[in-house]
Amino acid sequence: MAEYQRALSPGDVDAIVATFEPDGYAREPAGGQYIHRGLDDDTEPPLGPRL
Repeated sequence: MAEYQRALSPGDVDAIVATFEPDGYAREPAGGQYIHRGLDDDTEPPLGPRL
């Protein structure tokens, strides 16, 4: 987790992605409806439409 936080702070996307396992994913702790499923996900995010 510390490695992820160090990469997140400056916004180093490559370093952030490198902290995940090949089949890893990120989600909000509030439940499955907040899982990001990529660009093909046609569900609307919980806070309004995607830009």
